[in-house]
Amino acid sequence: MVIVWLGECDDQSKQAMQWISNISDAFKACEEMGGASDVEIVSAGAPPPGHKYWAAIQSLLQRPYFTRMWTTPEIKVSRARKVVCGREEMSWQTLVDFNRRIRLQTQFPYRFFPRGTLPGLELIESISDLWIAEAENEPYGLLDVLRFFRQRLTSDPRDKIIAPLGLAINLGPSFDPLIDYTQTVAELYTRTARMIIDRDCNLDILWSAGKAMQKHQLPSWVPDWTVPSNAALGMIAKEGFEIRAYKKSEELDVVYHATDLSKSDFMFISSEEGELLRVRAMIYGSINWVGTSLQYLDEEADPPVPITAEVQLSRLRDCFSAAEQCRPYANGEDCISACQQTLFAGCERGLVYGEFSYAKIEPHKAAQYTNHFFTVVEMSAQDRAGSEAGEIVESNAIEPYLQGYDIFQSSLNEKTTGRRVVTMHDRYVGLASVGSQIGDRICVILGCNVPFVIRSIEGGNYVLVGECYIHGLMHGEALRNPDRSFEHISLR
Repeated sequence: MVIVWLGECDDQSKQAMQWISNISDAFKACEEMGGASDVEIVSAGAPPPGHKYWAAIQSLLQRPYFTRMWTTPEIKVSRARKVVCGREEMSWQTLVDFNRRIRLQTQFPYRFFPRGTLPGLELIESISDLWIAEAENEPYGLLDVLRFFRQRLTSDPRDKIIAPLGLAINLGPSFDPLIDYTQTVAELYTRTARMIIDRDCNLDILWSAGKAMQKHQLPSWVPDWTVPSNAALGMIAKEGFEIRAYKKSEELDVVYHATDLSKSDFMFISSEEGELLRVRAMIYGSINWVGTSLQYLDEEADPPVPITAEVQLSRLRDCFSAAEQCRPYANGEDCISACQQTLFAGCERGLVYGEFSYAKIEPHKAAQYTNHFFTVVEMSAQDRAGSEAGEIVESNAIEPYLQGYDIFQSSLNEKTTGRRVVTMHDRYVGLASVGSQIGDRICVILGCNVPFVIRSIEGGNYVLVGECYIHGLMHGEALRNPDRSFEHISLR
């Protein structure tokens, strides 16, 4: 049996250990009723949003155990697991049930917990996904596992590759040389990236790469697994493809398919500057405006500090003003609607063919959720000026708009973390990696389901900045564009 030791217990953690089971039962009761509002969830026995018990649970789920890299293989391979904090204990399954039920009822747990990360829920979700995939005989490959546990912490950066190796399947002896601590971080990461590309014969790894997410000296097409990242847009697209294949349905319109995924075209080139990756890409125009952080914690401050609700609204209005300059929009849509859909990265999370996944968001729903968010924040600001973003004053007048507010705020937290709203000279609006600059180009790479930001450098080469969402280039438009063509470019 594996003992998940969370440390000594205090009054707050004792409350958390006791309430996790109670809250899970409350959500189960609501689940049996087919879903419920906040009022009904509280009536079933859960504390109201913002209650101190939620803060206690969040504190417990932020304990160091949940952030460590090597805890994942320990829990994954063991059949018996017990969670212990001081003298309090529960089964691991209790945490699994708690995580599943709160996500099923709320889509995102944002409304209940105070602001901040929830590494415990992220770890539980990742391990549960691994178990489910294994049970369905569809276990994850190495790239999937590396992405799953990118947020985990380790004292040796090489363990970011070596620790997850045992969780992936069918690697074969060709991957054995990766278990070598004499390699430098750069050597190991570059070698791993090349082996994954060669083995999978696709460029999916580029979703996780880019200079915007690197602190080690690496080629821009090699992911730096030591840098925590946001949810990869490419993974959102992959989820949709897998559900459509699983349900054997061509009717499901997958979220993103920027190019034909069956036609990856790449080559490795050795040069004095390092190893280059040559790909075929269609290059669009350059970025002419970059917005600021839309998160309630200002990512551009060091350390990040909370912003007021008024500042968050002002920054959102700046995005819509910039989008107005894209009139007429490149694909003929209304530019404000394009911006509203962009803030959702074109999709929302919900039940798709009975599976909890992503689906394209309808323009009228993006408009409704956005308007409800503005309404709630503006009404709250009138009652409590200077309040931090994310803090609202609940009242009968606000109640009709709360669901839309929750959906918008949760999606904003997920989709704009590490990303900024951008506009382009050729009248597109999108979300690009935080390191994107005015003058960077947007390109669609053959074999990839999302576009990318690239930056021109000396020698006619480019560096990959990161993936992006560009409204109007996410559904094969590049393949149907007679005015542009694909060309070979080298990423350094």
